[in-house]
Amino acid sequence: MMKTMGCFSYLLALPFVFAITFSEGRKLRFGVCELHGTSLLEIKTYFDAIRGTVQDEDRVTDTVLLKKILLHNVPALESCCLLRHLLRFYVENVFRHYQATNPLLRRKTSSLSNSFLSVKTTLRQCHDQKKCTCGAEANRRLELFREEYEKLDHDTAAIKALGEMDILFKWMEKAKN
Repeated sequence: MMKTMGCFSYLLALPFVFAITFSEGRKLRFGVCELHGTSLLEIKTYFDAIRGTVQDEDRVTDTVLLKKILLHNVPALESCCLLRHLLRFYVENVFRHYQATNPLLRRKTSSLSNSFLSVKTTLRQCHDQKKCTCGAEANRRLELFREEYEKLDHDTAAIKALGEMDILFKWMEKAKN
């Protein structure tokens, strides 16, 4: 009887353990801005679905747009702003100019773009609530990225920027902790 009660208690607690684990995976923090309901794992899954194709299409191997130095030691208070600006740049420029080669790739790219748009919108709300500081450092870093992007034609730059998103995700992963 006691053994049955122990198993029953364990089964009752299991959904709560999963809920806590799931909710932990769906929260990102940048500065004082918390993004609830955002799963970096989900966003990375969309990227993983297009990564091989996009990286195979990248013919410019001597240039890196999203240099790791741009994301290194970003002040915590400005991380929200930098991410918001980067995501806006991806939505307005990169995804707009990327020409997917097949319908499945188009759907996966669209899902990734929609995820970026959703996070960007939440970051915008943080900015409007004065939780997301935009200082000279975030703007300087974004401008360096933009300058590198604009050195290439739109299609080539879009492919390159998409192929480098793993650099962005690594930074997001570090920043969320």
